[in-house]
Amino acid sequence: MLVLNSCKPKGCIDPSALNFDPEAKVYDGSCEYGELKTELILDFQMKAGNEHISIDEEFNDNNGHEILVSKFQFYVSNIAIESASGTKQLAEIGLVDLDTAASENPEAPKWYPSLEFDIDPGMYTGVAFDIGVPANLNKIDPTLYAADQALSITPNLYWGWQSMYIFVKIEGQFDRDGDGEIETPFFFHTGLDELFIDLPAFAASFEIVENQKKKLVVNLDVVKLFGQIDMNNYYQSHTVIEDPVTGALSADTASIIFTESLSTSFSLVSE
Repeated sequence: MLVLNSCKPKGCIDPSALNFDPEAKVYDGSCEYGELKTELILDFQMKAGNEHISIDEEFNDNNGHEILVSKFQFYVSNIAIESASGTKQLAEIGLVDLDTAASENPEAPKWYPSLEFDIDPGMYTGVAFDIGVPANLNKIDPTLYAADQALSITPNLYWGWQSMYIFVKIEGQFDRDGDGEIETPFFFHTGLDELFIDLPAFAASFEIVENQKKKLVVNLDVVKLFGQIDMNNYYQSHTVIEDPVTGALSADTASIIFTESLSTSFSLVSE
């Protein structure tokens, strides 16, 4: 008599379980599940026209420039949900990082393209959010926050020399001379209260079901964003111009143009 014993590793093979084991091949009844949650997910995605793209993927801005975005981070604030009964704030501040690559240091805090919120079941009519750090938070010392908090020093989005946050940080390269080779670095690092983007609410009819997650996709069209910017002349900005006499700070032309273009580049899709 020949007896065969399976050598396949046993464990939890359900990806939705808390103790999912990607190496397991045989289910052993050990899966554990946490308490079900009712959540809303705002998933921010880059689009180039009708195509979804990722960090380090090239696209054309329809002005003759091939562009590659290598970093895109921004603060989202005053996040709220709208219904027939009124508006309810979900969070005062959040940080979106469109880079989905794994962190070089797996123990370091990392931010993602999506934001998740606990929410009451019901019918809703829209979502609202702004881009930037509100004035009441913009001068707070980032060392007062824990390392995993959006406003901490960890994301490297604070100008210590000016004691204020960077609202948006986007970096990459583009083909400035039109020879087909991407060679010129670009960056826009915007801050200052005058560059805070107060967006109108996004209308969308959707239902939140108890113990289920609802995802809304926020598309950010980079073709529309860069297509409204004269990249031959305005492609680098650290925002701040300081008056040599009064010391007053103001935004430079490049950061103003970028901010105005960014404010028109978002759209909302319910899935």
